Amino acid sequence: MSELYIQNVIRSLKQLEIAKEKIDKEIKEHESEIKKYMQMYNLEELHGMNGEKAIYKEIFGRRFDTKSFKQNFAELYYSYMKDTKSLRFKFSY
Repeated sequence: MSELYIQNVIRSLKQLEIAKEKIDKEIKEHESEIKKYMQMYNLEELHGMNGEKAIYKEIFGRRFDTKSFKQNFAELYYSYMKDTKSLRFKFSY
């Protein structure tokens, strides 16, 4: 793998990231329009003409309150902590 090759890969990645940002923005805009429509007509499910399906409804769930548990039972909390190791890749331009 040469320096020239990797520089071309970096340039290509930058172009793809820029295109991805534009596409992500368009996706968010389309999702927002669909959500507005569904709210306006009080729909939880909407079907497209080609089998697409959009679902927009309230979901209820329960989550463990880690912050409160840590405050109230710090020793127990830390006794269950374990160290982890990972690799992180970050690309910016």
